Amino acid sequence: MSLRFHYKLVPTGYSVLTLGGRFVRPRPIVPITVFGPAGNYSVRAFLDPGSDETVFEEGLAAAIGVDLTNASVGRATGIGLVGSVLRYAQVSMQITDLFLVSPVFFSFLMPTFWEVGKKSNLL
Repeated sequence: MSLRFHYKLVPTGYSVLTLGGRFVRPRPIVPITVFGPAGNYSVRAFLDPGSDETVFEEGLAAAIGVDLTNASVGRATGIGLVGSVLRYAQVSMQITDLFLVSPVFFSFLMPTFWEVGKKSNLL
C-alpha cells in the first residue's frame, strides 16, 4: 500500500541553496488523529521519511490522557546534535484511512507546533 500526500511549502527564514535559493522548503505535513485513553486529538504532523522514531510533543500526551509518569525514558539527537529526553508510550494513530497501533515517544524539548485548542503555524 502506498500513501501519497501533498507537500506544504514551509518558510525557512533563510535561503535554501539546494532549492535554488528559495526561502521555503517543501514538507509532507499531513492530518493525523492520535488516540489515547481520554480521547483523541487531530493534528497536522510532519512526516519525516528518514526518522527512526515517531515523536510528539509531551503536551499531546496530556491532551489525550497518556500518563507518562512511569514511562520508560530514552534520549535522542538529530542532525544538530541537540539532545532530547523521550518518554515511551504506545498509542493508536490514524493517517487518512490507515489505522495504526504504534509505539511513539513524547518529548518536552521539541519545538511546540501545536497547543490544545490552538492551531499550528504550520497549518
